[in-house]
Amino acid sequence: MEFNELEKLIVEIASQNEIDQKVIIENLADILKIKYGISIMNKERELIDEVKNKVITKLYNLENHTCKSDGDLSKLFKLDLLESDYLSPALDELQRESLVKSNESQINLTKEGIMKFKEFYGEI
Repeated sequence: MEFNELEKLIVEIASQNEIDQKVIIENLADILKIKYGISIMNKERELIDEVKNKVITKLYNLENHTCKSDGDLSKLFKLDLLESDYLSPALDELQRESLVKSNESQINLTKEGIMKFKEFYGEI
């Protein structure tokens, strides 16, 4: 579909349903954000944040704040089946936030990650 065809479709839907075109465009944008992972539903956000907290807490309590990345991470971080589905996005976010470093063999909590743990538990 070409963009001009999409524009005609928006005009047609707006006219038929007596809705402002901006409302249709905003709804379409919301759908695209969800479909392509830009927008995460509130419950998913909560799950990802919970998994991130479990990862940071477990890494903090491990020797050298490090674990091997080739083991069963769901078991290591004590994640249930649902939380296990969100481990990968949680680790990606933690790396983007510079709270953990990860390579083929290990996952490390960074100084920023240690600070985040201490802030979360009121130690600083």
